[in-house]
Amino acid sequence: MTRARSRGFTLVELLVGLTLVALLSAGAWPNLAPWLGRQRVKAAAEALANGLNEGRFEAARRGVALHLSVDAQAACYALSALPGCGCRREQACQIKVGYLGDPARLQLAGAPTLSLAPVQQDVLATAPLLLRSHGAPPLQVGLTPLGRARICAAQGGWPDYPRC
Repeated sequence: MTRARSRGFTLVELLVGLTLVALLSAGAWPNLAPWLGRQRVKAAAEALANGLNEGRFEAARRGVALHLSVDAQAACYALSALPGCGCRREQACQIKVGYLGDPARLQLAGAPTLSLAPVQQDVLATAPLLLRSHGAPPLQVGLTPLGRARICAAQGGWPDYPRC
């Protein structure tokens, strides 16, 4: 009489597998923090650039200048018809509100308000915004002379973006 072999893992095999996974994870952990910082900065820069492009389109559609107000403490922006219309609470002047990420892990520096004119030749741009996160080189978001949003690497280190 032959015995049927049971399927599955023994406790020893399971513990050896878990130990190997733990060792591999511990080796990868130091590389994870800079990668997360880079992803955080990249996502915030792209969200802000999309907000600028949308604001530029909306200003042209409405035929009036619109304003993009950025709040560094809350890591958010508001597109509005009035300058200084913030994003921390809902207001009637807001057209769109966007969030850039966790304010504790993302630092923003630069102009708190960007003005978007309805005509390309009348760009009312101010200084670009600088986005930083721990372990990642900063990215800069601003407007070109034609009024288009531009992301560039302030100190290099970003193969996807040109150096400023």
